[in-house]
Amino acid sequence: MQSRTIAVLFALVSSACVTDPYHNQFLPSKASSVAVQGFALSASTDVFAQCRPYLSSGAWTNIKKFTSSTSAINVGGDNVYSISGSMLVPSNCWLQWHPSQATTEIRFYQNTTNGTATYQMYDKAGRQCVYANIGDGKGAIASGLDSNCHPLGSIYIHAP
Repeated sequence: MQSRTIAVLFALVSSACVTDPYHNQFLPSKASSVAVQGFALSASTDVFAQCRPYLSSGAWTNIKKFTSSTSAINVGGDNVYSISGSMLVPSNCWLQWHPSQATTEIRFYQNTTNGTATYQMYDKAGRQCVYANIGDGKGAIASGLDSNCHPLGSIYIHAP
């Protein structure tokens, strides 16, 4: 029973999501501000953005800490707390792999009593899938975990 409870709690925490930025998004330049939108499942939750160069498999660099709102938004019966803002990706996180294209890997996470919980992220179609689910009355948690929306643990962003 206890292991099932822990699994359910982990699924709930890991169902928090970030819909912006999205996988394979193109920025005007590496110095462009990256918009961040998403939700956490608790008020005043610290959510951390990290980056690393494309295909590096190296250590993650902390970019910025976001804090979820204190007021709940009810989405399809689920109370969620918005995360929003913007961030700049540091130059050491970009891999300039072509003269006209650099790529970085981004992820979001929060610390929990059971360790680190990575937020779900999506490509453009997956993000639209999440929004469509919510529009159809599905809760935020079910929408964020929907395998048809192809949730990802990290994404790539590109810039010239």
